[in-house]
Amino acid sequence: MRYAVILAGGRGTRFWPVSRKTDPKQLIPLLDGKTLLEATVERIAPLFPPERIVVAVTEQLAPKVAQALPRLPAENLVVEPAGRNTAPCIALAAREIGRRDRRATMAVFPADHYIPDQEAFLPILEAALRVAEEEGVLVTFGIRPDRPHTGYGYIERGEEVRRVRGVPIHRVRSFREKPNRAVAQRYLEAGNYAWNGGIFVWRTDIIEEEIATFLPDVAQGLRDIDGVSDSEERGRRLAEVYPTFPNISIDYAILEKSDRIVMVEIDTRWSDVGA
Repeated sequence: MRYAVILAGGRGTRFWPVSRKTDPKQLIPLLDGKTLLEATVERIAPLFPPERIVVAVTEQLAPKVAQALPRLPAENLVVEPAGRNTAPCIALAAREIGRRDRRATMAVFPADHYIPDQEAFLPILEAALRVAEEEGVLVTFGIRPDRPHTGYGYIERGEEVRRVRGVPIHRVRSFREKPNRAVAQRYLEAGNYAWNGGIFVWRTDIIEEEIATFLPDVAQGLRDIDGVSDSEERGRRLAEVYPTFPNISIDYAILEKSDRIVMVEIDTRWSDVGA
């Protein structure tokens, strides 16, 4: 099965004062009365029905997310006991999905992206899903740059390894930190660099293997909780162990170290709102 994981726990501090801790940008109606979270759900709806959408959120924002998405099953709200960045959050979501389907395919989306051209985006997403399912790779999404932006990390594109329905799949040569303007201009002129979009696709069994390799304490902590049958006790144990996990992004923890990384590229209008 295929599942979408929407990361909706961010505080949106770069979009202050419109976005605040209790009302982050993904829950503010910015798009003709719609929130960015609602727009994200609508964008992926042709490939992911509500029962296959999991939303990762903090305890503080969980009630507001549940209210904003009334069709989302209650069990599809994955609540982080503490904010620990994207690596532990994705590990927690992968563990939840893996309990339902060990070889499920999992697509990860930030809740605060603006991609108005659904028709252009969905074929790229479908290609990423297929290559992840068939080859057991980790797929990251690059955004073709149209200016020397210094607020994003960059991905250096390597050779093309295959095509899926006309969508090229490339190896990732390297990940680069947010550059200064001169370096960003060089990346733009080189033509083989993309903005790091923060969208990912992989099978749950594959990402859990990588988590076990590069974040063994996180993997073990979540496995220990799996052995607890009582839901209240499991929640209490998670609240104890989760804050001990490293505060680290999935990029630093896994993607920059793995040898299973490939990329697809989005060549359409895109914005990380507030970046």
